[in-house]
Amino acid sequence: MGDERTYRGKLNAYITSSFDFVERYPIHTQALTEVVRMVRDRQITGLEGIERAIMSVDRLIVLLEQGRDAGEFGNFDCLTMALAIRGAIDTVLCRHLSHTAMDLERCARELTVVFDRCTTPV
Repeated sequence: MGDERTYRGKLNAYITSSFDFVERYPIHTQALTEVVRMVRDRQITGLEGIERAIMSVDRLIVLLEQGRDAGEFGNFDCLTMALAIRGAIDTVLCRHLSHTAMDLERCARELTVVFDRCTTPV
């Protein structure tokens, strides 16, 4: 995301990087998924900060607010949009990780198009 100059580019990089990570590091992704599940099920303690960092939408909210303030994005509730973006990404990745082979590159492209349209000023 750091190389992108526009907020729209940063949003696209945010979405794409989530899928890139899973494709490059499937074992790490499985481990992180298991840690989050175990923390949520209270099977382990002391890793709540990791779970929070993995599942957080705070950075995404800030990105959306900055893009909106710069006029690159339309007027919408940034928390709601961040939850929608993160939820869409997580749903695709969960399905992929549950042994349903998916074309993650195609999914990333489609989600970037969808959320580009959703955030475009009217």
